Amino acid sequence: MRRNQKQISVRGMAVVWFVLLNTIVLEQGFVSNHGWYKLIPVTFPLLLISILPYIKKSV
Repeated sequence: MRRNQKQISVRGMAVVWFVLLNTIVLEQGFVSNHGWYKLIPVTFPLLLISILPYIKKSV
């Protein structure tokens, strides 16, 4: 059996998880409970920090 030799970007996976997390927080805050919005000051900066290297690389 051959192993998968393709490189996987951990940073890219972190961005995907943070986007998903922010989407869940916003959706739950909008639909069910406004208390979820208290997580935005934590989750949004994490998303920005994870995207920052991609922004610097493209400029």
